[in-house]
Amino acid sequence: MSEKVSAQIPPEKSTTTLLAEPIIGWSLLAALILTGSSPSVWIFLLGTLLVELGVILKIDKLPGSRGEGPPTGAWLVALVPTILLPHDSNAALCLVGGSFTTFVLFLFMLEISVSTVAFAAIWFICAHLTNLTFSLYFFAICVFLFFLSAELLADFPGSLTLWEAILLTQICLVFHINTSLFIIPLLCFYAVERFKMVVSVETFGTLFAAFIWLLPLLADLADRAQYEGNGEYYPPVLQLNPSSLIRELVKPLNILLVTTLWAPLCILAVLVVACVREIGVEGSMFNLRKLFHFLAGIVYSTGLLVSPYLLSVASTFVLVSFCLIEWVRRKGPSPVSTILNDILQPFRDSRDSGELIFTPIALLLGLSLPIWNFCIPLPTQTDVSPRAWCGVVTIALGDSIAALVGRRWGKYWLRWPGTHRTLIGSLASFASQILLWSALSVLYDWPWTTGLLPLSIGVLAEAYTEQIDNLAIPLLVMCLTPA
Repeated sequence: MSEKVSAQIPPEKSTTTLLAEPIIGWSLLAALILTGSSPSVWIFLLGTLLVELGVILKIDKLPGSRGEGPPTGAWLVALVPTILLPHDSNAALCLVGGSFTTFVLFLFMLEISVSTVAFAAIWFICAHLTNLTFSLYFFAICVFLFFLSAELLADFPGSLTLWEAILLTQICLVFHINTSLFIIPLLCFYAVERFKMVVSVETFGTLFAAFIWLLPLLADLADRAQYEGNGEYYPPVLQLNPSSLIRELVKPLNILLVTTLWAPLCILAVLVVACVREIGVEGSMFNLRKLFHFLAGIVYSTGLLVSPYLLSVASTFVLVSFCLIEWVRRKGPSPVSTILNDILQPFRDSRDSGELIFTPIALLLGLSLPIWNFCIPLPTQTDVSPRAWCGVVTIALGDSIAALVGRRWGKYWLRWPGTHRTLIGSLASFASQILLWSALSVLYDWPWTTGLLPLSIGVLAEAYTEQIDNLAIPLLVMCLTPA
């Protein structure tokens, strides 16, 4: 048995390393139980973690997923359902149950054996304990989760892990549940991904027309993401008044913010990329990525302080732009694709080994999703929820501090068992996050202690995870932070 295991595990993936990431899941499970979260989510999380442990011991590899070895990262299954739970407990239960179903179905597709039958039995036990009903609603969620996850893995081989694909599918589904018109841009992006772009007037005319057509839809999503939590009513998108949207965006303070800070930062970012590409200093790509984390943090923090509405709208359009640029890079004309490849090369990291450069998009999602709050109405009338800052605190600040301090002084300190991350980097990250969270608690009159447990689990996850941390860590902290 030992010879079989060692033959299937790559040299850099020891058993200790494979067992390291599940620590995040068990820590999240303990945190959910301690904070009194509904059993409907953490029971399915427990079942998923048990199945993950069995898969690790079998050393399975799912085709199309990123990395070698078994699909670790089962803790991702509980993040979005936990966020959704206070708003719609039935949808949250169906979402986590459907995600577990998707995982088991993937295992059945890989191999039908005694172990996979045992995994299915664990699913039935979880369904019984949580009183999950086999309704048409649950069936529709399972179909959506399974087929869209499979589509993501098939279209972007080697770019995503199975759990990242399920997480992205969960995000799409929750937006669709809370904002029904989300299905329209989702179908548009799905259709666009299926086409090979050809240089022609018709192509660019169609893209321009589609962009103009999507403007009111995106504006409606931004309106709901920012204002539903304050109890304000906004008309459906077809009745949206463009003039009111423009008046809201062109307030003097918003114009001042864009012209004096955001625009200069964008120009600075372009100049820095050009200089780094010209000089080519060793290690400059790493520093460049962390610089962009800081710059994005400045943009998002000032937006949250000055105009959350402007930030919500702007981040929506930037996300669409990122997706279009990535699409052109992969499927556009060869000269344009080559130029974009050269420009985006500095932003690749070790996880961007597949066709898709997902790291910049994940960074934008990690910063924006806490602000949009999945279009879930907030239970309070506050202007900015503590959750809205989770992306800025964890990724823009904490991740950058951990990486820079760990790389500079990590060789003098111990490392986390089973990983290359350093203790001093994690300590510096936690200290910086607590300092910023404490300052925000004074500004917004939050209890500063609400950030202790979420940020601690977030730092632990950052040390051990091999998932896309730019997206996963903010959602992890967000699901443990009171709304």
